[in-house]
Amino acid sequence: MWSRLLAIKNHREHRLRAEINRIHAQIRAQTGALEDIRRQRVESAQRWRKHSQKTCTGKADQLHQLRSELNHFYTADLQFQKEGERLQKEMEDSHKQRAELEEALKKCIKKQEKLQLVHPMEQ
Repeated sequence: MWSRLLAIKNHREHRLRAEINRIHAQIRAQTGALEDIRRQRVESAQRWRKHSQKTCTGKADQLHQLRSELNHFYTADLQFQKEGERLQKEMEDSHKQRAELEEALKKCIKKQEKLQLVHPMEQ
């Protein structure tokens, strides 16, 4: 009976470790995606600055086109900002979940150790 219980606890430990590793990989992917978003946002800001330095002399259609391009950069920046905030929130959730799993793993290991101490006494 004790050996079966210990086997169940071992299985739980392996499952928790696998889940922690999965979340760790997820955090790495989220970090990479967040870095990409930040890089894209910087590149977009640089293009916006370049376009904002253009001058339009007297032609309404050129001014309209420039305003349209600047509006496109502004909209893209807002999207990058929202995506970055979403990714940041996901990362915070992933870190919280990993911490909870690590705590559960510690408890699982303590229970295993207790069972291993009790098991020899019962034999």
